[in-house]
Amino acid sequence: MPTAWAGGGAPAFYLVRLRPGADPEAVARRLTDVVPIPEYRVWPPGELSASTVRYWALESGAGTLFLASSAIALVITLMVVSQTLGAAVAGAMREYAALRAYGIGFRSVQRVVMKQGLYVCAAALALTAAASAAVLWFLHLRGVASEMPLPLAGAVGAGLALTVVVSNLFALRRLRRADPASLLR
Repeated sequence: MPTAWAGGGAPAFYLVRLRPGADPEAVARRLTDVVPIPEYRVWPPGELSASTVRYWALESGAGTLFLASSAIALVITLMVVSQTLGAAVAGAMREYAALRAYGIGFRSVQRVVMKQGLYVCAAALALTAAASAAVLWFLHLRGVASEMPLPLAGAVGAGLALTVVVSNLFALRRLRRADPASLLR
């Protein structure tokens, strides 16, 4: 019966394993009736897990810290990717200007730049998936219980794709401001 210890030396919780065939609800009722402490609760594994996640996400401050650090990382990522795509557009500005001077419409040139951004997005998603798989594999080798639920992986991928698309729109501003005649001199 493993225990977790609170700061005052008293156990914060006990984890117990029931014999096969035991009724968990009956055991929980019996334990609750025996212990007259109001803070004492008996939780099945699913409820304990949900309660722990809820505590760490909403009550401990760790969830707020995680969200704040994620927002900062997103802003920095957006800035870095935007600057990188902007530099790529600036580096090829003469070629884009030549396309415009040959009579190719701005929308067509815009599509070329957006396709470049989609290639960057695909590469970023592939690298992120490979890095995530490597981390999960490493944790598995070390015996650390970890998982990446598919909805979470999808949300991360969608966030990454959105970051690249927004960054690409920032890069398009440079292209819009460029005058083809001045760039061909």
